[in-house]
This record gives sequence, C-alpha cells and structure tokens, in this order.
Amino acid sequence: MTLNELQQKKPWEVPAKYQKMENPYAKAADDENIGRILYSKHCKSCHGTKGKGDGNKAESIDTPIPDLTEASFKKQTDGDLY
Repeated sequence: MTLNELQQKKPWEVPAKYQKMENPYAKAADDENIGRILYSKHCKSCHGTKGKGDGNKAESIDTPIPDLTEASFKKQTDGDLY
C-alpha cells in the first residue's frame, strides 16, 4: 500500500507539540551516521532496510507500514517525521 493510499484512508495528523520540531542532529558533523543508528534502532524492523515498509515486523502490525521512499513522504517536515 502506498503512502497516498494510506493518507486517503486516514490522513496522519501530527500532534501539535511536534509540528514545529526540528531535527536536533541536522548540524552534527556525523549526522549520516547518527541517522543510520537511529533508523536501525527505531525504524528498520517495520520499514525495512531500504524503507519500503517490508521489515520483519511489518506483517505483524495492524496498521499498514508506509513506503519511506515515496516523494510524498520525503516532503514532510522534521516534526511530521518525528
């Protein structure tokens, strides 16, 4: 299921406290390494190695897992993603 299909069913509403949140690691010298570590720890099991929503836990979750590689997902703000 694509992100657009998911949004048509029930659009994601970002909680107000996160809407203006900024990436705390954006200016870190090793931001790519930090991103890899955080993704591996918090995201990979559902979103998969490449972000396609095919991680080893994806099928066991009732909510469809979005494809993080879609353009509509990439347009989201840091707050939306957090």
